[in-house]
Amino acid sequence: MKNKGFTLIELAIVLVVLGLLLGLGVSLIGPLTKQAKYRESREKLNANVEAIIGYAIAHGRLPNATEVAKVVPYARDSTGKPFLYIYDENLTTTDSICTQTTTNITVERPDGSSVTDVAFIMVGSGVNYNIQTGLIAGSADIEKNSLFTAKVTSNVTVKVYEQGTQDVDDFPNDLDRSEEYDDIARWVTIWELKTKLSCK
Repeated sequence: MKNKGFTLIELAIVLVVLGLLLGLGVSLIGPLTKQAKYRESREKLNANVEAIIGYAIAHGRLPNATEVAKVVPYARDSTGKPFLYIYDENLTTTDSICTQTTTNITVERPDGSSVTDVAFIMVGSGVNYNIQTGLIAGSADIEKNSLFTAKVTSNVTVKVYEQGTQDVDDFPNDLDRSEEYDDIARWVTIWELKTKLSCK
């Protein structure tokens, strides 16, 4: 008579294989979750930038610190951290985008090159819940309401680092914690806005 079923050795092998597969699956959850949060934050940031551009087209100017919270669809990124809106105060008055030819904001890119005449920058904290992008030269009036705002009234430089750069924190207004850079940043120049507004 033959017994039907598994022997202890076969059962042990099946359990070991299941344990290995489960262990590999659990180890992938963390990185996949971080990647999904980062992608969601980038989408929210891009939606905010497009909303500000839409406001500029409709009003001929940028929203100021109190108006921007009503303009952007997302005050916080996917980790729950408020976004940072850095803007040139000179561009918040009526029809200022078409009348101004320069701005007070310069962005220093990771490769060391500079972008001048930046109208505004939107920054998200990445997945480390720490905004690290900030001013490396000059000063701004920084407020925190539903999102961080930095009103620029004189020449400033904002440094955007290469992803993964170690020991960075140029924005101590939220957390003063130097760590690996993972911010999401997008800027728009006055010339891009002038083109969208069809300034003459």
